[in-house]
Amino acid sequence: MTYSDFVHLRVHTSYSLLESAITLNSLIDLCVEKKMPAVAITDTNNLFGALEFSINAAKAGVQPIIGCQLSITRDSKYNTQGNLAGEIADTDTDPIILIVQNKIGYQNLLKLISIAYLGKMDSTDPPISPQVSLSIISQHSEGLIALTGGPKGVIGQLLLGEQLDSAKALLEKLKIIFPER
Repeated sequence: MTYSDFVHLRVHTSYSLLESAITLNSLIDLCVEKKMPAVAITDTNNLFGALEFSINAAKAGVQPIIGCQLSITRDSKYNTQGNLAGEIADTDTDPIILIVQNKIGYQNLLKLISIAYLGKMDSTDPPISPQVSLSIISQHSEGLIALTGGPKGVIGQLLLGEQLDSAKALLEKLKIIFPER
């Protein structure tokens, strides 16, 4: 059997509420129909479908790839070192795609998602949407592969804002957090 040369690494399923309507079984059926050897699901801020997807995709002969689109806390201004500075606002987040490379990566992704939801529970600040800081991600990056999130990601936003020095600096920082990944 000839397989497709392309593997989707950024697919949202119906577990990404208001973002996608495709069910896990429909996705797997499409992969089989199109002879795709593998596919990643990267639902927003959750791994709700990961177990079901892994089991059913493997049964269908499709390599399951687990990941997540996680919201990174973005401060209002970026400095030229690629560090974030300023006040945090609820809407100031950027997506980063984290793909599981191994068991340690899966455990780290679980930790990051938990921190995103539970990190501010003891705070008297108003609730914010699930998000984690880049410094927290750096503490739990082993076994994870990072994608910058496309045009809506932090690098894409910096480039669109013509902040080339900040984009370069942040890319260098991401290279340190995710070496070769």
